[in-house]
Amino acid sequence: MGKQINFYIHKELELEFFNYLKKNNYILFIKKNIRPTN
Repeated sequence: MGKQINFYIHKELELEFFNYLKKNNYILFIKKNIRPTN
């Protein structure tokens, strides 16, 4: 049971990390291509 909880925590951290990277990549992308999207 403890291992399962650790697994879930790890997955959550992974998701947070990927979201962080995605956000940063998106910001870099916007900085490179400064164009209105709408």
